[in-house]
Amino acid sequence: MEQILRIEHELAEIKAHQAASDEQHKTIFTRLAQQDKLLESVHSLALSVSTLTAAQEQMDDKLDGVSKDLQEIKDKPGRRWEGLADKVWLTIAGALIGALLAHFGL
Repeated sequence: MEQILRIEHELAEIKAHQAASDEQHKTIFTRLAQQDKLLESVHSLALSVSTLTAAQEQMDDKLDGVSKDLQEIKDKPGRRWEGLADKVWLTIAGALIGALLAHFGL
């Protein structure tokens, strides 16, 4: 009889241990599922960052082009003014040379 009680007691301990193990397994699998979801979120975030980086690089390239175009537009009046000033100086120099040549009768 004593052996039966001891075996029943051990069996109860084994069942309690198995119940605790089952609960630990459920917890572990739940945490693994949560980790999978988190990993998917991180992967999605990494893809989004990659896409944003590519878009930013394209915007930077476009901005560089716009800056270059703007600088050309800003420089255009200056080049026109320089060309006009050159023509004025050449006209004045030509008039002076013409006047000198006319004065000396050449």
